[in-house]
Amino acid sequence: SLNGGSEVEDTMDIRDVILGTSIEGVAETKGMISLATIPSDQRVSIDIQLKGETTSKNVGYNRGVVIHNHGVTQINATKRVYFDSKGINSDPAEAKCTTDSTIDSIQAKSQMVQRMAWKRVGKTQGRANSIASRHAESRVEESVDEQAAEMLSEVSDVYQEQFRKPLIRRDGFPETLVAQTSDTELVLQVKQIGRFQV
Repeated sequence: SLNGGSEVEDTMDIRDVILGTSIEGVAETKGMISLATIPSDQRVSIDIQLKGETTSKNVGYNRGVVIHNHGVTQINATKRVYFDSKGINSDPAEAKCTTDSTIDSIQAKSQMVQRMAWKRVGKTQGRANSIASRHAESRVEESVDEQAAEMLSEVSDVYQEQFRKPLIRRDGFPETLVAQTSDTELVLQVKQIGRFQV
């Protein structure tokens, strides 16, 4: 595991449809991004890990019924990045999210409709949380992939354009460039022999 980590904070508008209810709200995410080396004797393998929590306040609309709720989503996401002599690439991000929401109030045209809405919400709350969790996973995976793509693109361009391609053009790329990781360290072995060296 690489030392340190960086805190992240993000606020975003939420628009979703869950079990026929149109939902609008604001979600605030706080978390920590860290790096961990993954054992590999073929290349450098590093996991970018995001652990955090999203809190949201939402309003749902369904056939004249207005539902106010708040939720908490636990986030655990990972994106694996690889480096070898050819360059940098990565796997798509994978996220696991668990959402727990609480209904604050339900407004309806009549008390009878309001009571029916409370009963329906009570029966579907578990399914709604499960669907909200899957939707959160998709949003987190997309966000992690987008943010990592920008960073990795810059690093990859520097490696390709300022190191690999110029050396290949001059026939000076290392004869051996082996990149490896254990669970505690990153190892880079480079061997370069000049034309007149033993």
